Amino acid sequence: MGLQFLQPINDPVVYMASRTDAGVHALNTTCHVDLTKSDNSIYEPTVITSWLNTYFYREAVPIRVLGAKNVSDDFNCKSAISRTYLYRILLAKLKGHSGGLSTVYIPIEELNRCHFIGAHEFDINIMRQAAKMFEGFHDFRTFMGKTKDDDRITRRSIDSVIIIERNFKDLGVRRCGAAIVGAATGKVSLQDIEFMLQIPSKHSWNSKLKTLPGHGLYLCNIEY
Repeated sequence: MGLQFLQPINDPVVYMASRTDAGVHALNTTCHVDLTKSDNSIYEPTVITSWLNTYFYREAVPIRVLGAKNVSDDFNCKSAISRTYLYRILLAKLKGHSGGLSTVYIPIEELNRCHFIGAHEFDINIMRQAAKMFEGFHDFRTFMGKTKDDDRITRRSIDSVIIIERNFKDLGVRRCGAAIVGAATGKVSLQDIEFMLQIPSKHSWNSKLKTLPGHGLYLCNIEY
């Protein structure tokens, strides 16, 4: 990859701050890598940024490096204070149309960039109430899907919806979103969501809900 052209004497191994599910976008993410120069001097961050962006452009790789920083030897990009996610939902109100939303109504620039909902009944006030229920400290085991690790820590604190959290998985964000949208479209009630939050278990997941698709989810920022 591009780092090899900086001619470090070590073999660069890039560690990513987080993984994303298929279709999920990352507007801003972080990685760390150890680079050792032959004269033991330090690589200038601006040189790394400039070279990598030149390399990505030349190779037609759709990635831009926003910046680079020198960090201590014990820095780990996975040790974040918080991660901020955004899920984009566009509600299409089609006159005289009450069925599902056909792909012919989706603007080409928004294809696979957000989740379109064609429901003719969508209660934005219920959506706001449902979103408010997820704020604060909860055990989100119901929303994490199947896991082989029964001891996995699933208690998290959400500051606001947009979801800001330390280590929330993509699937969890999309299932929380599914519950919020489900309440707004009448698939589930606010009481159903309260049950899923108060009885944290994979068995508490409401079968009327379907996990939101990955292409509407964006990892916006990682804070250290």
